[in-house]
Amino acid sequence: MSNILEICQNLPQQRFEEGESIIHEEVRDGRLFVLKEGSVEILKKGVRINTVSSKGVVLGEVSFLLDRPHITSVKALEPCQCYVCDDPLEFLAAHPEMNLYIARMLANRLNAVTEYLVELSDQVDENNADSADSGIADAVLKSIMQHYSNKSL
Repeated sequence: MSNILEICQNLPQQRFEEGESIIHEEVRDGRLFVLKEGSVEILKKGVRINTVSSKGVVLGEVSFLLDRPHITSVKALEPCQCYVCDDPLEFLAAHPEMNLYIARMLANRLNAVTEYLVELSDQVDENNADSADSGIADAVLKSIMQHYSNKSL
């Protein structure tokens, strides 16, 4: 992690005050942010889905990688300092180790979501063992996986 902050040390920095938006959902600005200090909340349609205070966490990478507007909003929970990357393509080409770092970060998130969905599926199926809804969580999971496995890169 300290290596990531060292890689970013020549990027411009921006300070965000408590409650200030760093990333706006459904807006495409093409920038990446790397949290240097502070903590943020991740929101989807105004609902908090996570909080992050890990130094070196990258924000805005999904929008950049999928070439689409941001899928979540990010707000400062306290005063924050972020490195700001205005040209992620150039930055990542110059610092290929960042690509692996981002890939691992995304893989960890995917793993956590997958584990959560399986746990949720088990709970739903246990609660509906004698009902017509038995197996519905599995069907939903399979539908999600089929939908996204058919998407082209």
